[in-house]
Amino acid sequence: MNIEQKINDIRDQVTMLGKEVAELQSTTKFPEWIHFKIGISTIEGFPYDNEFWVSRMAPGVSDSNE
Repeated sequence: MNIEQKINDIRDQVTMLGKEVAELQSTTKFPEWIHFKIGISTIEGFPYDNEFWVSRMAPGVSDSNE
């Protein structure tokens, strides 16, 4: 496995971690790039803050299943 493949695998794992954390804490549907950032934040030991992550998205995104 080359370095680029390892990087992609780690990125995918971090993204999945972020998605799992977000889905456990909220009903907000986040894009993949925010899942990655949530994963990094989780690894760094920061608590999940839904309002913070929602504020990182475009205006008009709400915490709903619609």
